[in-house]
Amino acid sequence: IKQFDWKLNITLLYNEEKSGAKARNKWITHAEWEYIFFTDDDITFDKKYIETAINFLDKNPSIQGITGKELLSEKKPNYIGKLIWWLFCISTLSESSKILRSWHNTSYSSCNEERFTQSICWCSIIRKDIFNKITFHDNFIKRSFGEDVFLSHRIYKQYWKQSLKYLPQLKYKHFHSPEGRLANISLIRMKIIYRYIFWKTEVYDNNILN
Repeated sequence: IKQFDWKLNITLLYNEEKSGAKARNKWITHAEWEYIFFTDDDITFDKKYIETAINFLDKNPSIQGITGKELLSEKKPNYIGKLIWWLFCISTLSESSKILRSWHNTSYSSCNEERFTQSICWCSIIRKDIFNKITFHDNFIKRSFGEDVFLSHRIYKQYWKQSLKYLPQLKYKHFHSPEGRLANISLIRMKIIYRYIFWKTEVYDNNILN
């Protein structure tokens, strides 16, 4: 960022507390524009990604947030794992735009049609006004696993069915860089605890299927 600050209007803001969710809540208020674009340091995206997304949002004021198509890496899909998750009603065999009663959601990688969705993650672009009503969960500390799905599902519930959209023409690739990652035990704890928080506050409705 410092290498490009002579050319681009970029401000680097640092958060003392180690929480991605709290840092976003704190610094979003400093943004001067209409849209907030979220990305990570191990993601690359098409050069026209932001331009295309903003043009779409300008023409569709009812849409509150959008995301794009994740291009799969060379990693082979785990079909046995998918089958086991499906048998226990945790996930679906195919890509789904819904948050299931298990909390689980899937990101799109093969769908080539625009779709409304109940959550968005990675490379998402959201209207700044949203954050006057909805924020990231402050209890999600460290890397804040799943905070994007948590936030966007709250947007979906607030603005209902046609508020979030998946656009296949927006393409990105997530490299899952091992550098700077937390230890495996910390990741496991976050996945268990944060998924439980999401399930308990957003999904659970005292139904036997839960």
